[in-house]
Amino acid sequence: MQHPTSPQRSVTQQRAPTPRVSRAASPDEPAPPSARLLQLREAAPRPREPRVFNQRRAQETYAALLRAATQVFQDVGFEAAQSTDIALAAKVSVGTFYRYFSDKRQAFIEVIQQHLDEMDERVIARLTAELFGAGRGPENRAAAVEVTLKVLFEQAARHPALQRVFFAMSLRDPEVAQIRAAFEQRTRSALTLIIREIVPEDRVPDAAAAAAVIQAAAEGVAFSLACEASEAQSAALREALGTMITRYLFAEAK
Repeated sequence: MQHPTSPQRSVTQQRAPTPRVSRAASPDEPAPPSARLLQLREAAPRPREPRVFNQRRAQETYAALLRAATQVFQDVGFEAAQSTDIALAAKVSVGTFYRYFSDKRQAFIEVIQQHLDEMDERVIARLTAELFGAGRGPENRAAAVEVTLKVLFEQAARHPALQRVFFAMSLRDPEVAQIRAAFEQRTRSALTLIIREIVPEDRVPDAAAAAAVIQAAAEGVAFSLACEASEAQSAALREALGTMITRYLFAEAK
């Protein structure tokens, strides 16, 4: 039996509204750091818009399928996962699964997109609140590094099994690779702005290059720790990485 290639034919849906971004009070006044971070995030490319359905029941069924697919992909990986497993975990029929997804690959892509969008929201919200909230400023440089690494590490540790499947798929699936690249670009953009805010330009002339180095180091260590390291090892490696980055950015640590 041929399954529909486009779920839009059987389930009514609409695009999610484009979020409004706060702006500066006047064109001559620069936006505060938190507003600039939000603008950067919203301006960054996204591979697709979230799917939103007109009917509440359809939206709830779609959400249940995404939760079920997330669990199945975490438990058995992409290759071993089957649409029947996802439908069973969501407590719906296989036919209902195919009303929303053309195949398990589409389900995986939408699971990953939702996962990364939620991670992006949490990271930006934490960084803007904890780095640029009341009483914070460029003088809180060591604390800024500590907070940034803590946020990146916590997010990488949330769903390590799903992250492993995602990274493996990004090496062989062009669309998944594009999703990964877009997410990493958003993270680098936020890090670039943070570096420009807290590090003198004569110390780090190329904030974007510095952000790329920090992101690669932090994500590589965080992913390794989330998969293998003990709590004691995690604390030691996180401290070592923080010292290395602080020295690189500020040449202050002894």
